[in-house]
Amino acid sequence: MHGFYRYSDSAAVACFTAGTRIATATGHAPAETLRPGARLRLADGGLTTLRLVLTQQARPGPEAPAAPIRLQKNALGPGRPARRLVLSPQHRVHMPDLGGLVPAKALTVLPRIGPLRDGRAQLYIHLVLDRHAILLAEGLPCESFWPGAQAMKALAPQERRRVRAIMGTRPEPALPLIRVQEARRQLAALSAQPKMRSPSKIGTRSLGSGDSTDVREWKIAASRISPNPSDAHISTSVRANRI
Repeated sequence: MHGFYRYSDSAAVACFTAGTRIATATGHAPAETLRPGARLRLADGGLTTLRLVLTQQARPGPEAPAAPIRLQKNALGPGRPARRLVLSPQHRVHMPDLGGLVPAKALTVLPRIGPLRDGRAQLYIHLVLDRHAILLAEGLPCESFWPGAQAMKALAPQERRRVRAIMGTRPEPALPLIRVQEARRQLAALSAQPKMRSPSKIGTRSLGSGDSTDVREWKIAASRISPNPSDAHISTSVRANRI
């Protein structure tokens, strides 16, 4: 099923950017090439099925709150991310030392992470699953779509209904959601304790002790899935794909 609708202009929407490689059952694939039915690799080693893909072409303003966030390679430790990663400001990253998910813009208190102000248009991609989960984006554990108030407000009514039909009316977050100011406070405190953990090592702990969730243990062969030539991106609309 295909649908078209317009996002509201909101910096609060959490998305991956085009070119971000997402771990799948068969390797890594750019987020914009994924289609409903794809099997995605979870950070805990399991697999899940992609149910809905929402995309938005947007040109962020120069102000920091709206600018996408750039994480340089290894900014949070070896392989985290495995190469440069760009996220929307509100897209959450799993930070084990903080015990939850942190908006990307909160990470700008750390070295080698900051707003991307090149002014270029970004293609943003939502990946909607049956439940909120932690995916691997360039090797970094990041959330799938979370139907929070701001994200749902940015969708057209028919797309809100689709998301609710998939995720239910009372979804649970995969991990605690940490607010920006609280995350910045905790990150600053951790960074000030070099004997305990340097800024470049924050977030390198795996999701569970003794499991295979550390990015360095992933043995996923990289592969790129060619986008469907007939699926042209539309600069003023959002494309919705659903199984």
